[in-house]
Amino acid sequence: PRGVLLNHALELALKSFCLSNGMEPHQFKEIKRNGHDLEGLLSRAEQLGLSDWLEVSTADRAELQRVNQDNVRKENRFSRKYSSSSGTTENHDFLRLFARRVIVARLRQWRDDPNEEVDLGLPGPNYGPLHESG
Repeated sequence: PRGVLLNHALELALKSFCLSNGMEPHQFKEIKRNGHDLEGLLSRAEQLGLSDWLEVSTADRAELQRVNQDNVRKENRFSRKYSSSSGTTENHDFLRLFARRVIVARLRQWRDDPNEEVDLGLPGPNYGPLHESG
């Protein structure tokens, strides 16, 4: 389902940033739920310098917290909501856009240019300088 894939895309984008900035794969076990905790991954990515490349608003953090709580239950990584109804359009939009923003941040970091315009070649917004909303 779409919600599961978008959730996983954000998880992998955050893990990619962490790995490219010195984190070792075994260290994901130190993050709740064996590295599947989106808030924990964001926190670790910020410790590794994500904040230099991506502005995360209070609203982003609140939405990530809500999605993170919704997407986990004890016996499975993803909630019944995702497995039965594929989540909500609101969740999809947030997950899709936030994952893109993390990917764009990593590309800007790789090129050492926080203001580079990035076109991922996907439908949706392209991303201008760091301090513009995307």
